[in-house]
Amino acid sequence: MSPWPRLPRPALNLADPRGPRSDLFADGYASKAGAVAEGEAVFLRGIGAPDIWTRKTHFALAETGFGLGLNFLLTWRLWRETAPPDATLDYVSVEGFPVDAAELAQAHALYPELQDLSAALIALYPPRHQGAHPLSFDHGRVRLTLLFGPGEEMLADWSAGDGVDAWYLDGFAPSRNPDFWTESLFRRIAALSTPGAVAATYTAAGAVKRGLQAAGFEVRKAPGFADKRERLLARLSEKPPQTSSGAPWSDPPASNRPTRIAVIGGGVAGLCLADALRRHGAEPSLFSLAPDLGSPLGGVAMLAPRLPAAATPGGRLQAAALLYATRFYDALQEDEPVWLEPRGVACAPPDGKDAARHEALVYALSWPTSFLTRDERGFLLYPRAGAVKTDAVQSALRTRSRLTPRVGRITDWRRGADGTWRLIGQDGQQCWDGDAVVFAAGAWTGHLLRAPWLEIRPARGQVSRVAADPSGPDHGALSYDGYASPILSASSPTRIIGSSFSPWPDLQDEVWRGWRDAEHAAYAQNYAEASGLDQAPEPIDPANLGWVGLRATTPDRLPIVGGLPDAEAYRTAYAGLRQGRHWEDYPPAPYQTGLSVLTGLGARGYLTAPLLAEVLARQMLGLPQVLEDDVIAALHPGRFLIRALKRGASASD
Repeated sequence: MSPWPRLPRPALNLADPRGPRSDLFADGYASKAGAVAEGEAVFLRGIGAPDIWTRKTHFALAETGFGLGLNFLLTWRLWRETAPPDATLDYVSVEGFPVDAAELAQAHALYPELQDLSAALIALYPPRHQGAHPLSFDHGRVRLTLLFGPGEEMLADWSAGDGVDAWYLDGFAPSRNPDFWTESLFRRIAALSTPGAVAATYTAAGAVKRGLQAAGFEVRKAPGFADKRERLLARLSEKPPQTSSGAPWSDPPASNRPTRIAVIGGGVAGLCLADALRRHGAEPSLFSLAPDLGSPLGGVAMLAPRLPAAATPGGRLQAAALLYATRFYDALQEDEPVWLEPRGVACAPPDGKDAARHEALVYALSWPTSFLTRDERGFLLYPRAGAVKTDAVQSALRTRSRLTPRVGRITDWRRGADGTWRLIGQDGQQCWDGDAVVFAAGAWTGHLLRAPWLEIRPARGQVSRVAADPSGPDHGALSYDGYASPILSASSPTRIIGSSFSPWPDLQDEVWRGWRDAEHAAYAQNYAEASGLDQAPEPIDPANLGWVGLRATTPDRLPIVGGLPDAEAYRTAYAGLRQGRHWEDYPPAPYQTGLSVLTGLGARGYLTAPLLAEVLARQMLGLPQVLEDDVIAALHPGRFLIRALKRGASASD
């Protein structure tokens, strides 16, 4: 398995009289005649801003070479001044040699006219971690996704949804950084673009001109900025042919993007999805199966990732989810307190071997200590993670999305001849109609869909409320073989501990609701050992021992996110897998039009739900993605069908 990649540094030099430079590339980040003036002249006016976006409700702009982020700040400033008030900007920038937040702040001090925007960017700026980093500004009106990693590699593994409208080509000079100006990269840029997309760059190098033309762009020269004689402007006249269908993980067809969307499931997954859909302009309706099926985990949820030693898809998801969730809950915190104090979580190593792995992980990730460090005990410390109050999170999401879940059983869903979906309630009457339906009902999702091939495996979980010593050394959030919340309040020194994890295959058997003393005893003993207590604590309230619920898990421990496959069409389309036929020989993935699923979040729903909801909302609405394609493919609902076909088995209906 691949190790966690460590990104190279650009060797930023701010002392050079010519302006900010990279000593690694022996090149400047902008013209010595003025970075702001160059950005406005070469890039903003080069793509035709602001006229190019004034008639669009959504505009997608991508950049090769984020550098010091000046082009983003200039674009954001002009967007604020000129874009329609209901319009949104998706700005996506790839950077193989990112600076860190401290270096960014030092560089931006040179541009006082951008300080207000700079401060907002620096406050959310991510660690130098390879992957996608989505950030949101101006209440979601401006969205920046940073793709940290090798340019061609990152763009090859990223989906632009319905396409990019304009490009800034702004890497270091082709003679200094030729890997950022290859013909294959230009072909990928063309493939990610909308018809008629435009591109602007400061260079007029012949290889760049020829590469853009070979990718289908019409290229012309324009007067250069300052001491540069010429620069290039381009417009996409012909998209290159697609080399692969992407089967069986290709996205659902882009025609008729849904607007009215029903979300079935009133837990954190459904609430996060409804919130994401609303923020992106859709009209969600939220349905909860019953008042108690979405109950919070004892009122507290832990954000405690379990990062593996290698960069597996699941590990990369956990890392991306942690970085996203902390920003997500910080934004909710502005309106309602959702974090339990103190912030942070300490993850204990179960044994000496894992202590060494923790040390290796801290080195491999190379995150700043404000995101990840290690204490003298060998515990991993995530200062920005911790525990959230689930009642407060759910209340804040309902308020922000302006939705109250409708409670009741959905007994059927039907698609009319006009393509409209209709939901039928337990009284046999239609209770909703619209464009699409998403099933986000946790352990009940597969049962509702009558699709056991999804391999959702319910697991019973139990947590307890116990007395705590506020003067103890570990009064914050603690993760070990179980977990313990921070002390809930100084006036009531208690904490939530857990949890059990027991398979529960029969959803009709509601014995799972009953309390189990033996399960409490097991995880209470784990807590005592991790906390150095002489004896395991008992629940403090006999009338309210704790929380019991069912989680949705999967055999590979990965969530299920995406369009719902047409199972029979899958089996027919991919029947040749047993014989080893190449993917290029297969058609795109066949889906049930207008149906999607978001489930299988297991014991880390509050950690992963915000990011996964954003991923699914963007897929449904044709927006640029915020997670790499190979990670999204690992979450695809059709993976269970494909595995069964490869084994020569027939995944049951």
